[in-house]
Amino acid sequence: MSTRFWLLAIALAGCDSGFSIGVTVDRGCLAVPSKVIVNVVADPGEQRSDASLDGPAFFAGAHRIVVIPPDGAAQIRIGVDARDQAGDTLASAGDTIAISGHALIERTLVLTGACGDGGPDARPDGAVDGGHDASVDAAPDLAGDMTAPRCKTNMDCLFGAMPLCCNGACLDGATDPANCGACGSVCALPNASAKCVASMCAVDQCAPGWGHCDNSPGCLTNLSTDVANCGACGKACLGVANAATIVCANATCTIGTCAPPWADCDKQFADGCEVDTSSDGQNCGACGVKCANNVCGGSACALRAFVTSGLAQGNLGGLAGADMICQQHANAANLGGTWQAWLSSATTSAKDRFKTQSAGPYVRLDGKRIADSFTVLIGNGVAVPIALNEKGMPGTNASASCNAVSQLAWSATTVGGVYDGSGDCGAWTLNGVAPTGVGDFNATGPGWTEYCSATCAAFAPLYCFEQ
Repeated sequence: MSTRFWLLAIALAGCDSGFSIGVTVDRGCLAVPSKVIVNVVADPGEQRSDASLDGPAFFAGAHRIVVIPPDGAAQIRIGVDARDQAGDTLASAGDTIAISGHALIERTLVLTGACGDGGPDARPDGAVDGGHDASVDAAPDLAGDMTAPRCKTNMDCLFGAMPLCCNGACLDGATDPANCGACGSVCALPNASAKCVASMCAVDQCAPGWGHCDNSPGCLTNLSTDVANCGACGKACLGVANAATIVCANATCTIGTCAPPWADCDKQFADGCEVDTSSDGQNCGACGVKCANNVCGGSACALRAFVTSGLAQGNLGGLAGADMICQQHANAANLGGTWQAWLSSATTSAKDRFKTQSAGPYVRLDGKRIADSFTVLIGNGVAVPIALNEKGMPGTNASASCNAVSQLAWSATTVGGVYDGSGDCGAWTLNGVAPTGVGDFNATGPGWTEYCSATCAAFAPLYCFEQ
C-alpha cells in the first residue's frame, strides 16, 4: 500500500491541513533498491522532513507517498533517492509542487538515473547528486483531468477519514455527498440540501418553510403549519384565553376558532378571544357590530322603550294611528329607528303586532334595562319602570287615576302581550265613557301593563317600543 508521509508531524501539532499531495514513484528500468530515501521541504520556512523506507516493501506495494503539508505552505519540494545496501545512490528524482488550493494533487516521479544520460539530479534541499538523472512526470490533478485513473482499489487511497477509489479517483467517503460511505451512494434528502458526515447522509440546510425537528431523514416538518413547530423547531403554539382551536398559519400562531360567544376582534394572538359578543355594545353578536345605545345582550343590540310626553284620548286613529304617534315622538327627539305602540285590540294582540321580538335586552333611554329579552318582557313584566319619556324626562300623568295613581298609559294588554278583554275604545277609534285597560308606568312586574281601567274619554300617554 502507499506510504502516508506526514510532513513535520513531530515538530508541528495539528499539521494536517486537509490538503494532500500524492506522489507515485516509478523506478523505470531500475532494479529494486535496498532503501528509498524521501526528503520533503515546505516553503516558506524551509520546514523539512526525511524518511528512510524499505525498498522491496515500498515497490511491492503501491510505491506511492502521500504528503500532507503544514498550514501556510506555499509549495512543497520533494526528492526521492534509490540506494543500494552500501548506501550509495542508484537514482534520484525530485519536483517542486505549488499548493494551489486543490484537495488532492497527484504527481509521478520517475527514477531513471541507472539508465539515463548521466545528468545531475535535482534535490529538494538544493544539493546535486552528480552522475544521475532526475526525471519528473507531472500527472494531472483531480481538478484538471477527472478521467485519468488515480487508483485501482481503496488501498491506493490514503487521504480522508474513509478513502474510496471510485472510477479511478480517490475520494473521501466520509464527507463526499456523491459517494457517501460507498461509491455512487448519493445523499438526497426530502426538502433539504444534503451533506455527508462520518459516511452518513445528513441535512446540510432545509428548504425554506421546512425544518429538521426530529431524527427523520430530511426536513419533514412543515414550519408553516405545524402547531408544535410553528416558524421554528420547538416553537409550539400554546392555548390562549377563550380559544377553541389554535392553528399555525404562514409560520405564525393564530386563533382558529373562538369558544362562543367569545371573539378575537383585535386579531392579537396573545390576548386570545378577548370580546364577549353576547354583551359588548361595540361588538354585539360579532366583531364591529356597534349598538346605537352601546347596550348589548344575548348577542343582540338593546332596543329602547319610552312613554310619550304627549297625552291622547281613546281615539288614537286605530292601532296604526297609535304607532304613528310613537314614531312622531321619537322623530321629534331625534331618536331614530322604527317605533310601535304597546297596544292591543279585540282582534290584534300587542305581541303579534311587534315587528321585532328581540333576543336582546330592552332599555329605557337612560340605559337601564327593563327586560333581558322579549320573552322575559311578556313573561315577567319589566324590571324597572318605563317612567321616562322620549326626552329622557319623567312621564306625564294621565287625566284619570286608579287607586290614587295617575301615572297611567293606554294598554288593553296583559303581561303576556295579548288583549285583556277590558275594551279597546272601538279599536282605538272612539272617545267616550267605555272602559279600557291601562298600565302604571311607574310600576314593575305585571302592573306596568295591566293595572286598572279608565274611560276612553281620559287623556293618557302611550308606551312606545323600538323595533
